[in-house]
Amino acid sequence: MFNKIIAPLDESDLSEQALSYAKEIGKQFKSELVLLQAVTAVAITMTDLGSGMESPTATAMSIESARSIGAANFKAATDYLDAKVKQVSSEGVRASSKVILDTPAKAILDVCKTENIELIVMTPHGRSGLGRAIIGSVADQVI
Repeated sequence: MFNKIIAPLDESDLSEQALSYAKEIGKQFKSELVLLQAVTAVAITMTDLGSGMESPTATAMSIESARSIGAANFKAATDYLDAKVKQVSSEGVRASSKVILDTPAKAILDVCKTENIELIVMTPHGRSGLGRAIIGSVADQVI
């Protein structure tokens, strides 16, 4: 019934719970499970750069620092998903992973289109009230 299922993961307990459901569905339907983590770009603000009177060298160092942090985040996400793919595969479910540099909702929707995903298994983060009204949740954005 489902050839491809996506399970977006953010290393939280809730996303791990969703992964358990995704694995079971994958076993049931002999589906491929695509594990996804979105990594957002590291922003450099004017306060990071100070008063604007910095030398070109200081500005370049701030930019290089942001790139380094971004690369470390990307590698950490890749390592995390590689371990999850290994775990899922050892349980008899075909699995692959993708780390995307983008916002979570956009990354999920883009991968769903390009990979012909038929089912998304994810949880909201339990935000409620004003926080949810202002910020929303990735699940709300995907829906």
